[in-house]
Amino acid sequence: MIYVSLSGKGKKGMWLTARLNAEYLNKYFISVSASDSSICTGFYMTPSEAVTDTPGALFRLKTGTDSATPSTNGVIAQNLLRLSSLLEDESYKLKARQTCHAFAVEIMQHPFLFVGMLDVIVGLEIGTKSVTGVLGRAAATGDDSAKAESDLIHKIRAEAGRTASTSAAVLSMVDVRQSQTDTSGWLRERNPLLTELASGKDYMLICEAGSCRTVDVV
Repeated sequence: MIYVSLSGKGKKGMWLTARLNAEYLNKYFISVSASDSSICTGFYMTPSEAVTDTPGALFRLKTGTDSATPSTNGVIAQNLLRLSSLLEDESYKLKARQTCHAFAVEIMQHPFLFVGMLDVIVGLEIGTKSVTGVLGRAAATGDDSAKAESDLIHKIRAEAGRTASTSAAVLSMVDVRQSQTDTSGWLRERNPLLTELASGKDYMLICEAGSCRTVDVV
């Protein structure tokens, strides 16, 4: 689950880190179609430029099959789909779909080897359910604040149910309490669904199938 504080402290740093990570991944690891550079065909395990004083790889591999550890492209596709929901940015979802499509032939032949990508495909086909917990009630003490966060996390996971650990659900928690110095954080600047979040109480914002609703947390 993703936790984001919408306070003024560090919000620029968080957004800059996310942007730089995306730029780094796209610059050095992305694979694109030979006929159309806008089409992503997965991600390599090694960078396009050799590391200083380190021998370069003989072959640049794009792994899609899961083994003892999840595949590189499976994890990236899952994260792209989650970012698409978290930021309401369809460009991430497009890259996730294109990454899975790059391995389509192998997935059809040996689906049991591509568990991570099958998870993404399910999320792409049936849609993702976004469950955002909103911390809006000011707590009197640090212990109360920690308990409020813990209780909200349990509510979020309960709402997602069995899909909590899959790409069919994106779980997040944001902090808009009045004790924070700035309630218009970097995430709300990116996601229009979060621009009108109110403080004063704890609740959940649940979005699926093109509509959103709020559920109060008692």
